[in-house]
Amino acid sequence: MLTRITTRALPAKTEDEETALNSIYSLFPNYSRNSASTMTQTEKFSMVAIPVLNQVVRPFTAKWHRENLTGAFEDESCHAEFRQELADLQKNS
Repeated sequence: MLTRITTRALPAKTEDEETALNSIYSLFPNYSRNSASTMTQTEKFSMVAIPVLNQVVRPFTAKWHRENLTGAFEDESCHAEFRQELADLQKNS
């Protein structure tokens, strides 16, 4: 998780919002793949990770996935909104 943009600042003046969104989304399949192979070792981690993924991260990815499908990242005002919500997500996860 430490390598995902969820925990790192998105560099200013780059147009990497879609890449950042994809990186955050990748937490879900990575968690599923890794937890399935080490379930007994990750029980306590899962008790924290699952609620964070489902209650904090998933609403962010769902919203921005829909926005991205409609071309939101082509609009400069959406860049700022995405970055602010990403900063909020980073504080809460």
